[in-house]
Amino acid sequence: MNFVSDMFVRRKKPVLFVGTSGTGKTTIVRDYLRGLPEEIVYTTVNLNSYTDSKTLQRIIEHNIEKRTGHSYGPAGNKKIIFFIDDFNMPFVDKYETQPPLELLRQLIDYGSMFDRERLDERKSIVDVQYLASMNPTAGSFHISSRLQRHFSILSCYAPEADNITRIYGSILRHHLLPFEASIQSLEGPLVQATIDMFASIHNTPNFLHSASKFHYHFSLRDLSLIFQGILQSKPAMYRAMQGGTTKFIRLWIHESSRIIRDRLINATDAKAFDDIVEKTAKKFFPEEKLDALLQLPNVMTSFVSESGGNDRVYLPVRDMDQLKQVLSEKLLEYSQTYVQLPLVLFDNAMEHVARISRIIDQPGGNALLVGVGG
Repeated sequence: MNFVSDMFVRRKKPVLFVGTSGTGKTTIVRDYLRGLPEEIVYTTVNLNSYTDSKTLQRIIEHNIEKRTGHSYGPAGNKKIIFFIDDFNMPFVDKYETQPPLELLRQLIDYGSMFDRERLDERKSIVDVQYLASMNPTAGSFHISSRLQRHFSILSCYAPEADNITRIYGSILRHHLLPFEASIQSLEGPLVQATIDMFASIHNTPNFLHSASKFHYHFSLRDLSLIFQGILQSKPAMYRAMQGGTTKFIRLWIHESSRIIRDRLINATDAKAFDDIVEKTAKKFFPEEKLDALLQLPNVMTSFVSESGGNDRVYLPVRDMDQLKQVLSEKLLEYSQTYVQLPLVLFDNAMEHVARISRIIDQPGGNALLVGVGG
């Protein structure tokens, strides 16, 4: 993809990457852009349904300056590439057009745009190129053919199961090298179990995308996040004599639940997910006691180990009493410095604190808490 992208950029041909969520469109483009020579700079423009033509023009004008006469281009006589992500997201107006994309079409067609303050001034834009990406299943399903004809279109497909197994197997195998042989042997079953679980989710009606479940998107991005959580494990916490195999599989169940189960909106969907996890665990880990694997509560956090003066290690909480003791101490410590919080530490609240802490610990981790008032 990088080679093909480079060929098009050298010939000043815009490129549009098309693929569903999680197929690596943005990653591919950013990887290519990071390798550009110094004389070419780039900037990323993220479009959404509220982006209008004025906003897009302001972004473009912010990254260029006046050269001579009516000519405008990037500073230092360099070239600039605008990477436009979520290309098809702008709102379609009553004329069935998307104003930001029409501005872009004008720029590509005529190489110029009008000054919004002085309409008699036409700015000639030079040394500017465009890369874009879009998910055809989100936003507008189509973009104007008058704009699309300017772009060379590259399709990004989700890798096949064999390739996914090879990719995540290699990552997990390298991580498990310092672990005992019993844990290393879990590499294959864990990868296959995760892929099988995702296949079951995609084939279960409860998890289909709909108006009331608009956030039910389960892609390779989520699969990666599961393994990202598993990679926080440390060899000392998963010794064979301490039930390390069972604990490591419970870590996999915990990460799968945090990534998938926590976004489900009702008990029926949660039960459907629990059934899939139970079926998958029974299929890929037949030697393990199912009751031990699925025992609740299953809470993992890093702040419990830190509270004892030890290094920050991501590990399972022994029981809810241990978690309550640590949180009570932290709450008291906070109240002595800041305003006193009237927080009641019941089990569900403590589990949510552990989940939020886990998200914050992750690189680029962000959380959105959704619920009715009170």
